[in-house]
Amino acid sequence: MMVAWLLASMAMLSGAEEVSATELYLWELERRGLTELLEIYCERGLAAADTPTERRLLLAERLSDSLARRAMTTAETKRRASLWRRSLETIDAELARTDDVRLRRSLQLLRAQRLAQRGRWTSGWRELLPPSEASRAVDDFRESLTLLQQLRPGEANTTSDEDEAPSDGVPDSSLQRLVGNIALSLAEETQETSRDRQMLLRQAVKALSEATSSSGVDMANAEVMLDLARAQRLLGDDATAGRTLATLHEGRSDLASDDRQRLDGERIALLLERGETDEAQRILESEPERDRQPGWMGLQRVALFHAQANRPTSPAEQVESESDAIGVLDRLEQTGPMQAILQARRLFAAQASKVTKRNPPEWRRAARLFERAGRPEQAAEMFARAARERSSDQVTLALDAARNWSEVGQHRKAMELLAETSRRVSEESSASRLLWEAARAANRAYAADPSTERMEAYDRLLGEHRERFPDDRRRHDVTFLLGKLRHAEGDFAEAIELWRSIPKEHGLAKHVPTLILEAYRGSLEPLDATAPMVTRERAATLVNDLEAWVSAGTIGRLPMSAKDRVDAIILRSMILLDPRLDRPREAVELLETLSDDPQGDGESRSRIAPLMLYGKLLQDPRSDVSGDVDKVLAARMPARLEGLRLVNEAALTLPAAERSGVVAIAKRLASGIRTDELDNDQEREARIELVLTEVLSGNREILAKVASVLEDDIGRSPRAQEAVAIAGLGTSHWTAAAEQLRKMASNLRKTSPLWYRSRLGLIESLRKSGQTEEARRLLTVLETLYPDLGGARLRQRFQRERAELGR
Repeated sequence: MMVAWLLASMAMLSGAEEVSATELYLWELERRGLTELLEIYCERGLAAADTPTERRLLLAERLSDSLARRAMTTAETKRRASLWRRSLETIDAELARTDDVRLRRSLQLLRAQRLAQRGRWTSGWRELLPPSEASRAVDDFRESLTLLQQLRPGEANTTSDEDEAPSDGVPDSSLQRLVGNIALSLAEETQETSRDRQMLLRQAVKALSEATSSSGVDMANAEVMLDLARAQRLLGDDATAGRTLATLHEGRSDLASDDRQRLDGERIALLLERGETDEAQRILESEPERDRQPGWMGLQRVALFHAQANRPTSPAEQVESESDAIGVLDRLEQTGPMQAILQARRLFAAQASKVTKRNPPEWRRAARLFERAGRPEQAAEMFARAARERSSDQVTLALDAARNWSEVGQHRKAMELLAETSRRVSEESSASRLLWEAARAANRAYAADPSTERMEAYDRLLGEHRERFPDDRRRHDVTFLLGKLRHAEGDFAEAIELWRSIPKEHGLAKHVPTLILEAYRGSLEPLDATAPMVTRERAATLVNDLEAWVSAGTIGRLPMSAKDRVDAIILRSMILLDPRLDRPREAVELLETLSDDPQGDGESRSRIAPLMLYGKLLQDPRSDVSGDVDKVLAARMPARLEGLRLVNEAALTLPAAERSGVVAIAKRLASGIRTDELDNDQEREARIELVLTEVLSGNREILAKVASVLEDDIGRSPRAQEAVAIAGLGTSHWTAAAEQLRKMASNLRKTSPLWYRSRLGLIESLRKSGQTEEARRLLTVLETLYPDLGGARLRQRFQRERAELGR
């Protein structure tokens, strides 16, 4: 009600009264924390064409400010970028719509201030920001300074050596103050030894000097004078900086507490640059810590200890001073505000940079300092440089370098240093540890970027460790990882042999049974219509192995868990359900032993139900499986989808004229699929299976548009390609079907069920389109090279084609 009353009241105001009322209303919204309402109000006012100029400027300023404030408290990078962009776009939109010189000048000044605000915030938090965002501070400062230069006619270029006054008189002191402050901020972001930095500092000194001279040197101007003293100190003019600070110190009692603290900080910094550490310490301890902002005392002490370390003292005193600084930083990191911690870390980085070009002991020192500064990449470089000097502590240095590189994802560098140090070290236990850590770094590098080159490097290091240190305590860990690597490469037999060699007493042995079963499953890819043919002999060996393990309750001499036992039985049944082996009856009998197990859990039953249904349909497609269908429909959604896939697979083994009963079962299962209960990959698979079910049922509407329905899947899914080919056969588009089947077969592995079906469909389409000679030649090649023809069901269908074609 209050908001509505205020809005109604403001509608009757105009001119200065309306601006004043708007300002009061916005202040009240801000005081109450109603940020969203404030922004909506500003946006509506700016959207109205009749909003007066003065009020538009106020609304734009407050909306831009609110968005910027929210950006500075937002942790999510994309959201923060969006808020900063909207903050600047608010100003840009007003600039684009007005030609009023005075208004444009105000808006340009506002934009410069906003860019400087973002630059300062980014600079203050850069260590915690993504590199792309952290590097933007300099660009923001430069753009802000360029805008301000445009508002100061006659002002020299930002990087000019000239100190001439503007041709049209001294600019407004607040504008000069802003120019000086931004030039100083930009100088501090610029490399210390660069010419640009010196030019920017001179520009800052000039602008800030003019600002103080135009408004008078008084305590109300303390912030400008502090900036001026800092610019003078950084420029190397310590005497002038000292005089500026002395002027402020004389009126110290009139300063606000924040200005007094900053004054002491500038005095301490100036004294430390002169090497007057005792006087700096006296100032530091002249006021109680309770009168300082949190973290300020710690930050100054870090600077003091680093200054003491830089004096020409003994190495022991140097180490003691830096240890004191580290102790202060440790305490600061526990209790201090983040801004103070970041500034302290920058002091450590600056100190480290001073010793990076000296001798190996100094490299160690620099590395430790970079590490405490939160600069792991620079720390790693220093540790590595020292390690390569072949000193007595090269093992520790190499491990420290690798640890820091790993923090920033430089696993390859870590791997190379550890491996080369291992080959250089004579002591066996250290060499073994280094090579082991090198292999682990190679593993992390491969995990981050699974390229062939990185896999080979990982393989090479594991093999080298096994060869060089056959009796090392990590030898079984190496064997375990080699097994996982062979599994990833697809060498399942080798993976199984490696895992079997791990003794049952080893801590990793508990994972071996499950891994061996996974390797068996990977070597077979059972029930995958795109998998290559498993020979009957190989299948018999695998089935016998699994049967022996289940009977003995062990895998590779290791105890088999209840879950492993169920997995082994299910895997054995899946092998037997391969339609190319013609052994579905045995699979069904095995699955029945699990179905009757009262200890079976819900997950096991969900896996068993689709397999049982599939097995019975392979035995006899006309059998009554209504109870099995009910079990699949009662299972979890992924199990229902698997049931639909397998029933479609069973239908595809049959001639089109004999599919109706199995397709009816598929349609019943399809009615129970809820895609919103599946993940993205499962949802895509469900879409293909549902369309395939309709194609197999002869749905004319789907047959006519299957290619467009599955347009997004045809390029990557053989199942979708098969659906399109079957639709072509079903609508007598023989040539199109043949083209699709040829395309599909070229991307399939030979002897897979789907490859056999593609060959069968191609022969049928060629025959029906009148290309009988080509069909006959293709069938003869298949009969000669692959006499098994994909199992009994498909073999019968090939034989029917032979009868149609004749010899």
